[in-house]
Amino acid sequence: MVLLALVGCSLTKANFRSVKGDGYEALASLRKGQARYYDITLGNVQRPIDSLPDFSMRFSSGEIIASRDFSLENVRTHADKVIEKNGVVEVRREGAVFTFKRERLISLKLFEAQLPGKVLTVALGDDSATRFTELPVSEDFLVRVFGPIKERSDKNVW
Repeated sequence: MVLLALVGCSLTKANFRSVKGDGYEALASLRKGQARYYDITLGNVQRPIDSLPDFSMRFSSGEIIASRDFSLENVRTHADKVIEKNGVVEVRREGAVFTFKRERLISLKLFEAQLPGKVLTVALGDDSATRFTELPVSEDFLVRVFGPIKERSDKNVW
């Protein structure tokens, strides 16, 4: 009986994927082998977001902002919440958290914000800003917009 339980556990398919590319990390749920990325972090202290390919975001209001226009002033205008601490400014808007240091965008975290009765999320597009996809996004979309995946890890987390 114990052997059967152990064999059953080892045969369980992965349901979670984490990936890293040049300047981004993303988390996905796996269903039938297909990854749907619901959490994406772009940029970090070593490689700020402005070193990534251009892309665009569309908010629920319909407003579209190109990544090259992600200034503190532009992003702060429609913020849900702003937190300032030790020279770092974190601007939250819908399913996005912009982190600035000395007014330079260092990182951007994108996710589905689960609220009572609704889900807030941004839609992502390439630099042409003509076609958008809401989170979660496919792996093909992730690679097309942000570049190739360098590291991949699949796990069973529940």
